[in-house]
Amino acid sequence: MTVGGGQEDVEDSYPDTEAEKKATEELRATLSQDLGIASKRRDVLMPEFTITRQIEAPVEKVWEVLNDFGDVQRWSPGVTGSELTSDGPVSEGSTRHCYFAPIGGVNERIDRYEPNERMTVNLFETAKLPISGAVADFNIGPHDDGTKLTLHYSYTPNLLGRLLKGYTDKQMRKGIGGMAKALQRESERIAAS
Repeated sequence: MTVGGGQEDVEDSYPDTEAEKKATEELRATLSQDLGIASKRRDVLMPEFTITRQIEAPVEKVWEVLNDFGDVQRWSPGVTGSELTSDGPVSEGSTRHCYFAPIGGVNERIDRYEPNERMTVNLFETAKLPISGAVADFNIGPHDDGTKLTLHYSYTPNLLGRLLKGYTDKQMRKGIGGMAKALQRESERIAAS
């Protein structure tokens, strides 16, 4: 089921049709196989949603923003600071720490790195947040003289997140939606300069 409109579509966490259920299970299997992520009870362990956006910038400019992995606070709302915690050029296995306002933070690792196509970021350690982990899978490709972003996000609520289930999901969607919008804005800004 799709919620929203305009340039952004957000797919509901729980698919309705058999085709959607099959596609969701195939994605779960892929994530499980590729990243070692297991999800058996989607209502408790890994709620998920997908955001799509049309970005009026070439794929290379969108990748340039994503690939500036250690400086995400420059464009992502809510991230008050970020730093690379690994050495070498950004690639599969690169890590960073992000600080959030007003409190909290995460350690993240790139688990899949395909330049100008895909970056999968594993939030493997969290502090003072209602989740114990998450996966953000950014897929980009040329579309209508720009770039289509498909961002699949799944997360594991901790005890607090499970107690605040509806609120947690609403806040996760709002935060990740804001990040996708900010990625679009920054990519378009860079493309115009």
